[in-house]
Amino acid sequence: MKTLVLYNNSYSRDLSLDYLKSNVMEGEDLVVNIGMTPHVDSPYCSIYKKGVLSRVSLIKKLKRISDQFDVLIVPNRNSIVSNVLISAFKEKTVIQVTEGTLNYHQRPEESLYKEWFKKILLLFYFEKYYRVQGDPLDHIASKDGGIICRSEVGLVTNNKNIIKVNNLKVENKKKNNFLYIVGQHIIEKSSDFVGLSNIKCWMERNSLCFDEIFYIKHPRSKFDVEYRYLTEGIDCKVIDNKTSAYDICTQVPPSHVIALGGSTLFLELSDFIDIKRTALGIDFLISKGFSQYRQLRDFHENIGVNIYE
Repeated sequence: MKTLVLYNNSYSRDLSLDYLKSNVMEGEDLVVNIGMTPHVDSPYCSIYKKGVLSRVSLIKKLKRISDQFDVLIVPNRNSIVSNVLISAFKEKTVIQVTEGTLNYHQRPEESLYKEWFKKILLLFYFEKYYRVQGDPLDHIASKDGGIICRSEVGLVTNNKNIIKVNNLKVENKKKNNFLYIVGQHIIEKSSDFVGLSNIKCWMERNSLCFDEIFYIKHPRSKFDVEYRYLTEGIDCKVIDNKTSAYDICTQVPPSHVIALGGSTLFLELSDFIDIKRTALGIDFLISKGFSQYRQLRDFHENIGVNIYE
């Protein structure tokens, strides 16, 4: 049985690969990166990053070889690549891999502007974009497919076929007395930090408890604003995003990881029980209009994350 895997971030990539290994399917698959992470698992991975027209080219290339595969694994239906490929596999098995914490709260429907842009773009190339209604988790997997995830707790779906996949990377490496700050892309303006003074105090108070502090840049963050606010007056080293935050944590395990509003990384590290995880400022983000954090607050608590306001 041959599998075509599409992933859009480090989380969905690792989860898909662990699923293939667990089901002795590895080796008969084609793994394609349709996100912006640096992973290159096949010659098709670099195509996606070259722009919209290159993504259409990728669709054409993958459709031409789709008959070679029995199973399709996708992270969502919002990408034009996964959207069209799902239709091409309608008579075969389609499995959804969770993208991360996005799948643990009810997401708004795609805007009409984005939807019509994708529809019109694909029409020029004789392809069809299929509308996504409601949360996409309930509209992807085929009847004989399902949803693969790390944790069933808090997963937003009506799909009954949920497949929990254990993390095959877990190792008992000795942890270091390091603090990792996981960069985000939600807060983009200096004014958004007004009201987070208690978090600034937390940073100043706890920074002396660690041998070293590292800030892991998010690939889509504006970086300077968050970094400057959280690390001002603190000796902190910056890790660029060429390596995923999860790989950094498994290669050099820290004693503590923090993130504003939480992070998909906290879900990835659920099996590393000796790494402390703290979500900062969730209630503040809710008050700023990020309503999804009402659900994510409960979810983070359910997976053992400390909530600090």
